[in-house]
Amino acid sequence: RLRRSVHFIPGDNRPFLSKALSLNADTIVLDLEDSVKDKEVGRATVAEYLESIAELRRNNGSEVLVRINPLSGEGWREDVRVGLLSDGFMVPKVESGEELRMLDDVLKELEQQHHHHNVVGGIIKPKVLLPIATETPAAVLNIADIAKGPRVVAITWGCEDLSAELGSYGTRNADSGEYFGIFQHCRNVCLLAAKAAGVQAIDGIYQNVRDVKGFEKETREAKYMGFDGKLTLHPDQISMLHRVFEPTKEELQEANDIVGMWEERGGKGSLEYKGKMIDLPHYVRAKKVVAR
Repeated sequence: RLRRSVHFIPGDNRPFLSKALSLNADTIVLDLEDSVKDKEVGRATVAEYLESIAELRRNNGSEVLVRINPLSGEGWREDVRVGLLSDGFMVPKVESGEELRMLDDVLKELEQQHHHHNVVGGIIKPKVLLPIATETPAAVLNIADIAKGPRVVAITWGCEDLSAELGSYGTRNADSGEYFGIFQHCRNVCLLAAKAAGVQAIDGIYQNVRDVKGFEKETREAKYMGFDGKLTLHPDQISMLHRVFEPTKEELQEANDIVGMWEERGGKGSLEYKGKMIDLPHYVRAKKVVAR
């Protein structure tokens, strides 16, 4: 499944929720954590919303996740019960794969008790997990284990909570706008851990929603690094993100040329294309571009 855009919506904001499926985001995240003060109101609103869109979702391609509260605190079990009609859960502040294995056990028990499985075309679809895997120092050190956790289909990263735990005075260089080294490291290891585990890598948020050029620049960088998608905070970011992640005509033409030439030769030896030597890694990358 495509997860280019993973878009947050406050779980207690009815006007925003009413427009969620029309945003054309690949994944919608109904937030019950940071953006919701009154958790009970948020849970009631999300539960009502999920019931109201059950039929609509049969003809809508958007994946719907619920961001629960941290597994180390209170309230997450109630969040999970509320989200049983969703496709799965975004899990914040995860610190180990063991936490995800515990959550998997809870989900199995709840699914058996309530039989709230999503059924698409007669196929039972279990809940998926998308952890935010760099929000504490321990999480960064355990990220490979987190990425390999049960039900995990993608991981993403965040630096604001980590910055607070580290006592940092910010996350970016004020002059260049680039991440400080420790946070760029988190971005890098998120990508590496995801690919090593065979799951998708989702780039973190771009905090300044009014900085259109900055968002586009960071999104393009994420694409070229190898990320599969990016978190979004504002609806206007979604269409731009999709445009950036779509291969350009030139990129697609080059990828098709390389795939065709490589397969015509039966994958034997290197070949030259536009003055460059093409080997197996270039072919593999070109196949991924064509697949998009």
